[in-house]
Amino acid sequence: MLSPGSTFPRALALLAVLLATFAVPRPDVHAAAGGPTDADPKYPVTELDPAFVHGADAVVRLDKRHLTLHSREEAVYAVRRVITVFTPEGREYSRMNVHYNSFKDIATFDGVIRDASGEIIRDMDDEDRHDVSLTGGSTMATDGRILHAQLSHSTYPYTVELEYKVDYEGYFVLPTWQPQPAPDVPVVAAEFKVSTRDDLPYRHTVRNAEMDVNTVVRDEEVHTTWSMQSVASKPSLSHSRGWSHRAPRLHLAPTRFTIEERDGESHAWLDLGAWYRSLWANRTVLPPELKRKVDEVQAESSSRRETVRTLYTYMQDRTRYISIQLGLGGWKPFSPDYVHERGYGDCKALTNYLWAMLEYAGIEAVPALIDRGLTPGPFLEDFPSNQFNHVVLTVPVEEDTLWIEATSQQLPFDTVHPGIADRPALLLTSDGGKLVRTPASTAGDNVITRSTEIALKPNGDAGAITIAHHTGATTYSLRHRAATWTPEDADDFAVRRYDVPNVRIESIDLQGVIARANRLTYTINSRLPRFASSMGSRLFVPLSPTGRSRMVPPVAEPDRDVPFVYHAYPITVVDTTTYRVPDGYAVEALPDSVAQDTPFASFSAHVERTEDGFRQVRRMVYQQTEIPVEHHETHRALLKAQARHDRAQVVLVKE
Repeated sequence: MLSPGSTFPRALALLAVLLATFAVPRPDVHAAAGGPTDADPKYPVTELDPAFVHGADAVVRLDKRHLTLHSREEAVYAVRRVITVFTPEGREYSRMNVHYNSFKDIATFDGVIRDASGEIIRDMDDEDRHDVSLTGGSTMATDGRILHAQLSHSTYPYTVELEYKVDYEGYFVLPTWQPQPAPDVPVVAAEFKVSTRDDLPYRHTVRNAEMDVNTVVRDEEVHTTWSMQSVASKPSLSHSRGWSHRAPRLHLAPTRFTIEERDGESHAWLDLGAWYRSLWANRTVLPPELKRKVDEVQAESSSRRETVRTLYTYMQDRTRYISIQLGLGGWKPFSPDYVHERGYGDCKALTNYLWAMLEYAGIEAVPALIDRGLTPGPFLEDFPSNQFNHVVLTVPVEEDTLWIEATSQQLPFDTVHPGIADRPALLLTSDGGKLVRTPASTAGDNVITRSTEIALKPNGDAGAITIAHHTGATTYSLRHRAATWTPEDADDFAVRRYDVPNVRIESIDLQGVIARANRLTYTINSRLPRFASSMGSRLFVPLSPTGRSRMVPPVAEPDRDVPFVYHAYPITVVDTTTYRVPDGYAVEALPDSVAQDTPFASFSAHVERTEDGFRQVRRMVYQQTEIPVEHHETHRALLKAQARHDRAQVVLVKE
């Protein structure tokens, strides 16, 4: 970041003198491919207002895009971006990543680097371009690739011009435009143009900004341009949702489309869901072996719910998640016999596999599209379009609806995990799409309880045994991470459960973590050298060795209008710590109990004497994940009280 005493303004003045003295002709670079030409501006930094870019790591000089719809299948998308980079931290904004697959082909991909005066340093060459397959990890086969480049220079500031053009051969997703890549990156000029015909309509919506709009009809073509000028930096907000939730954005969606000779519409969620559902048609026929298995399960089950549970467990035991994204297969599921024979599939294939078994058993089920993730991006419920990356299966049973995640071998039955909870979902019913919301969890569902017994020694060392239980959403990441832990990973996890230095792990039992259970349990046996400090005849004992909080957020930023976010889901954390003091010592003083309660969160801690020492019960509850700005100071007061109490010590005196 440029400091208040930066030499940048002086550098601008010097460059102005140099540019006035020397007139250097600009070479024609990549003119044939649509790259910068002699007529293009050179973007010297002297053109920038120092006040406009003050403190920025980079500035977008130009973001210019043009989408041309030629037919329901064919389109061309041309992009030109110019970024001036001031600091090493700003280099990330000069990257260019272009995704392509069997429906999208990269026609051009070029760039140049200019120095501060605007002179070309060099062109992009083959060593700058990196063509990377998306196959890897859990992705076994995909036609998706990324062409990546990052032009950089050792002397700051410098400017990068990047251009590419993509040809579409089949589409039902159109680009989303976000000209400001980060809140602290200002934008000088940006525009997005769509060219189409009356018989190729599309829909659009602008969020978080007022954009200038201009429409011109010429030669039976309609050209609409959205533009923004002088978009200033915005403050980075602490404890908030991602930048995409408040960034200026233009969303586009085709009204009608054709992909691999399959026509579709997205006027409404009903239409989009009908098209998706058509991709699943005639793909639920079971192989004979699987039919026999379903018959066996039904014969032994006493209810529909038990049948669903048993078939779900059967699927978990014999399949695993592998992503296969080839052509229309990115949206169309593989058949049940494909999954049954190979033992793997992606979310669509595994969901369809279970759906086919339930259909054969006469049990109604409906696939549901979801934007999966712990921190999903903004979802536009009033703008029907493809905003999904995942599919699950819903099953109505006994006045309830099961939400079944088919891709996990670890989840227990009927688990609405935090990656799919409390968000819109598109049911693919036989009548078309129906937008609903997945169930939300509560702080009573998502609970961590830890019980720790600490035996103190006269020299301040201690031994500790912690038994922890996790329920609800708190099990999700722990369960999946623990499945692949090495012994070193397990030890590191155990050490980080304690908020004290010098922890030595004696043993850790994780058998209760890797089980398919709604409640996970682990036990840690540890040594805590120099846990308590001594002074004369007294020992000073930390009060909160687990769950300790030191975080007190700053005051709300000026003009902040978005809520504070502290957790991905409501949560309750209860720590009970029992201390046994050494023989010959007595408790001299205990901290006062504390209780703070707000409509959104609460904290309490109670300390009491026991027969051979003392005990603390500490409880923190977040009933909601978001704290409105107007209640921030109340919440800060709660966190201050929590941090103050967690710093407290109990004093033991030698008798």
